[in-house]
Amino acid sequence: MKSVNGMIKVKYLNKATKKYYLDKSEKFLLKFFDKPESKKKKEIIKILQANPSWQLLYNLSPQRRHLVDWYPFNKKETLLDIGAGSGSLTGVFCEKLKKVTCLELTPARAKIIAKRWSDKTNIEVICGSIEDFNTRERFDYINLTGVLEYAGRYAKDLHSSENFLKMPLVFIKKAKRLLKKGGKLLVAIENPLGIRYLTGAVEDHTAELFESVENFPQYSGARTFTKEELKALLLDQGFSNIEYYYPIPDYKLPWLVINEEYLDNLNSNSLSSLLKTVEYDHYPKFDVFTESPFAHQLAKEKLLSSFMNSFFVVAQKR
Repeated sequence: MKSVNGMIKVKYLNKATKKYYLDKSEKFLLKFFDKPESKKKKEIIKILQANPSWQLLYNLSPQRRHLVDWYPFNKKETLLDIGAGSGSLTGVFCEKLKKVTCLELTPARAKIIAKRWSDKTNIEVICGSIEDFNTRERFDYINLTGVLEYAGRYAKDLHSSENFLKMPLVFIKKAKRLLKKGGKLLVAIENPLGIRYLTGAVEDHTAELFESVENFPQYSGARTFTKEELKALLLDQGFSNIEYYYPIPDYKLPWLVINEEYLDNLNSNSLSSLLKTVEYDHYPKFDVFTESPFAHQLAKEKLLSSFMNSFFVVAQKR
């Protein structure tokens, strides 16, 4: 939605959402995007070349686009991006779809999206939670990138380690009602049994070694799901035609996304080149053992897909 002066107006669903905390990167991005991203390319390149913090790298790197820029979206259709963050994927969606609705819980991030993509005419930015988002509109696609793992933090009545699967079920159910029949749910999430975790990287959400491998013994509302757990969640809510894709090295900064068939047919040389250890500055790694030889063993046993670092899943509403 455009205002009179040409800027995108953020629609607030709940005034209380305006009190959220801003971290340093969000404060920076709010000032940085005084113009749309299309006019800030040179400045973004300079930032990325200067060894930026993880937060700025994650929010500004064009590598983020590779998670979805290959997907054959229908240009005549619409997408709802739940938990759109600072809009790192919004530009791709705007290029590939008729209309993009960004639903972001944090006011600062919603404002960043509005400023970052102020030159787009097919975008709507809404600040609020999925619980407060009441609309008659139904979407062809719903995107959940880095969102489902936090479902437990927002379902107060279900916040318990004993029923951790109920929390994302509730979230998926709420997302499903916003999809058209035959519409597709896109989910990008880390794998708790990912090779990087097994070989010594701390868990992304807790910074604890082997936290996810041990099934989150210190669960506090954020957790990821194995391939079979994720499949079970989607089947439970009536989704079908579930397709798995594998971002490499992970969904955060992927430079390649491969499908199941391609993964199953990788040879040993390809495995070594694709599955190199990537260390982010905020995620220490202890190198318990080397990833590639382990991946070879998993591939021989046809188990590799269950141990990839991240999943990108597409599921269709019946």
